[in-house]
Amino acid sequence: MSAERPPPHGVMFHHIRSDSSENAPGTISQTEFRQTLLRIGIQNILPAKEWFDKATKNCLAADDVCLTFDDALQCQVEHALPVLEELGLTGFWFIYSTACNGNGAPFE
Repeated sequence: MSAERPPPHGVMFHHIRSDSSENAPGTISQTEFRQTLLRIGIQNILPAKEWFDKATKNCLAADDVCLTFDDALQCQVEHALPVLEELGLTGFWFIYSTACNGNGAPFE
């Protein structure tokens, strides 16, 4: 009987605010975002392209981590992207597709 391989995982982020903005429910500050990435360990986060390539070849390891950004929000571009660039990281950005057919309420 063979043991199943634990699945690789991603860490999803949503609302990221500036450090000077008021703390709103469900948000993290730019500093908290940076600290989270450092706690995970920069060396443990695969570049998005590498994670995708390994996934398509079904060779992701249990400790392979990717970063994802839900709804491709303006706050992510303004506050997360500079941190990613500073740390040399990339991630997957998923669009809020409901807005494409006119049914969604804008977040920002």
